[in-house]
Amino acid sequence: MAAVGLDLPSAMRRLHVQEADGRLLSGVDAFIAIWRRLPRWRWLAHLVTGLRLRQPLELGYRHFAERRFRRRCAEGACTLN
Repeated sequence: MAAVGLDLPSAMRRLHVQEADGRLLSGVDAFIAIWRRLPRWRWLAHLVTGLRLRQPLELGYRHFAERRFRRRCAEGACTLN
C-alpha cells in the first residue's frame, strides 16, 4: 500500500484499483475499471460513463463507504494499528 501512497485507513475506507500504468483509482472509478474487464459487466461500465452517472454514483458511494467503514470499525472488524 505504501508503494502507491495509500495508508491503511484510506485503503479500508474505499475500493481501490491500480491500473497497469500505475494509476490508482478509487470509488466509482475503481468499480468502472473492474467492470470494463469483466465480460458480463462491461455494459454497466458503458452505461455509467455513457449516461454520465459517475458523479452522482460517487456521491452515493462516498456516503455508503464512510458509513460502512465506521460501522465495521465500531463492531471491532477493523484495526488500524
